[in-house]
Amino acid sequence: MSRPTFPALLLSGLLASGLSVGCVPDQNDSTGRDVVEDEDEDDAAYVPPETFSAFVGDFGEYSWVVLFAQAPMDAVSEAYGEAAGAEVTRDVPVTATDEAMYGPSGTIAQVEGSDWVQICHRVGHWESFDAAAFAKTLNAPVLIFQGEDTSGSVSLEQHAADGSVRTFLTADDRDLMQEHADSIGTAPPPADAKIVEDYDAALASLGVLPVRLMIPAPGAGQDFPDGVGGVIAPPAEAAKLTRVDATPVVLD
Repeated sequence: MSRPTFPALLLSGLLASGLSVGCVPDQNDSTGRDVVEDEDEDDAAYVPPETFSAFVGDFGEYSWVVLFAQAPMDAVSEAYGEAAGAEVTRDVPVTATDEAMYGPSGTIAQVEGSDWVQICHRVGHWESFDAAAFAKTLNAPVLIFQGEDTSGSVSLEQHAADGSVRTFLTADDRDLMQEHADSIGTAPPPADAKIVEDYDAALASLGVLPVRLMIPAPGAGQDFPDGVGGVIAPPAEAAKLTRVDATPVVLD
């Protein structure tokens, strides 16, 4: 069940008022009535959401699994390839662009100024990942930030190599987790969960500098992007990247 967003609520209001979607009213008509002109939505420039949490929820379903590992890039890249059962291509090229493309599933990114390596395991759909085992393999802390569309759940967990877990939740997500526990018997929110205002601030407090990567459009003869031809990122994000590796991921 996708979370309603502000644009969705705005759209409902426009429809209720009788205004056509995808059109812009012109107040300069001599009759005083709104003149509606069609706009080609394909010509509209893509503007990536400003926050990372909004960005990962912007592709396909409202679902994602993103990891951050506080370990050297080489070790993270190798361990992730083994865990995901996929071959990793190292040092893929990065292109700075604002074009709208595909979600960054399978990308591994090193960001200047942070000792956390970002892994976009899945963006656009949810797929389980054993963050506890990954932390043990790396002998280093691992964060897993995930959202799951069916339940509407979002959470941030920090897994230590010794098996300990620290959970970060917004008040809304804590209440939703408790609601699920009461109604269908799932696990309740941890009693010691740290309640945060938002997940972007929580990531920043841990020294994480997330980047908004995307995978380019398919090349000639390709049905889907495979991730290994390179990645794209908004110019400000591209300037932060010191290295990006990638695994081939066929998108849903």
